[in-house]
Amino acid sequence: MSSNHRPPEEFFFTYDHRPVVCMAMADGSVQVLQADGLSSEELRKILQIGGYKEEELSSREGSYGEKRRLNWPNIAALAVWLLSVGTLLTHAIQSRKVLSVPPPS
Repeated sequence: MSSNHRPPEEFFFTYDHRPVVCMAMADGSVQVLQADGLSSEELRKILQIGGYKEEELSSREGSYGEKRRLNWPNIAALAVWLLSVGTLLTHAIQSRKVLSVPPPS
């Protein structure tokens, strides 16, 4: 049983994670249960043979965070980087034009 599984973060998006518990069952199946509000007594019942019925498990079924939202710190960092590179390139091009202008005769 593990509770540290999360979908990978993306650069532009982040996910609201609900606490879940991933359990590998003896029959080879994997259950993902919502961990919020899961008491130690309920967990003990789930882990015992015949402690929980399938219908009770399915009512607690969870999933990884479905809500995807923009990752603003990464977007802001990318914008600052693009502005910095654009400014440096503009100055480099302008200084090159100044150097390549022939002197007046």
